[in-house]
Amino acid sequence: MWANTSNVGEHAVRAYAMIGMGNVGEHAVRAYTWMGMGNVGEHAVRAYTWMGMGNVGEHAVRLHMDLLYCHLTYKPLSVLWSHMHAVIVANAPDLDPTPYLERIRDAELVIAADGGALPLLWSNIIPQIVIGDLDSLDPGAQADLVARGAKLRSFPRAKDETDLELALLYAVERGALVIDVIGAVGGRWDHTLANVAMLAMPELRGRQVRLLAEQQVLFLVRDQADLPGSHGDTLSLIPLTAEVHGITTRGLLYPLEDATLYFERARGISNVLLDPPGRVELRDGLLLVVQHDDGGAYQWRGGA
Repeated sequence: MWANTSNVGEHAVRAYAMIGMGNVGEHAVRAYTWMGMGNVGEHAVRAYTWMGMGNVGEHAVRLHMDLLYCHLTYKPLSVLWSHMHAVIVANAPDLDPTPYLERIRDAELVIAADGGALPLLWSNIIPQIVIGDLDSLDPGAQADLVARGAKLRSFPRAKDETDLELALLYAVERGALVIDVIGAVGGRWDHTLANVAMLAMPELRGRQVRLLAEQQVLFLVRDQADLPGSHGDTLSLIPLTAEVHGITTRGLLYPLEDATLYFERARGISNVLLDPPGRVELRDGLLLVVQHDDGGAYQWRGGA
């Protein structure tokens, strides 16, 4: 355990405690606690507590307290919590992982949803874990994965969740705050629609979850979000609830101001990002953002 208290000028700073790994009986326990309160310059700092997983007796223990707030001009959140980035590779037909290899290699946690392990194997990348009913992996592939260090978590084929849903829940279980999903869009329409709908899972609230496809990124907005990208990118706003109220955008060709979008109407399709990063805010409802890294090739040539 390490802790420290000091003053920076007139600003009180309290730091963190780190608890390592150990065993309670035969049960592995991991925990990590980081606490901080104070002011650095004019910036209030409040942080988070994260505890790992373990079993005490027969009872599984899990605790994850969501982030409160941390704003430091010299240390952005992406630096503080970069170790909580997970990539999930779904079981997609003919998936070519080449465009995503750098992102996969940089992730702290790589999860394969069943047959999503195959393109990883072909790319000489071994996921930490393969999750699902494993009906898309023959015994030889399973043996190869295990021999190269992957863990297999097998579920019955007759189950309520899809393999990708189980993979998302595992990423949450491990404490991932940024989750990129590859191979979730395309192929079977029923799976694609279900994969998009799963962005609304309550377990994913407070996490940045993105579905990545060729030159496309899909993510859900519950309250507000930045819209990164390039000038001219095509961007669509699609309600996932019957109505989404209080939508205000910034940086788009067709601005919205306290507007309402309706599930059965296509008003939000094919906007254009003019001044990146853009911004979208809403009062209530769930809004899907589909952003095309296309420089406006789909429907826009030039512009203001």
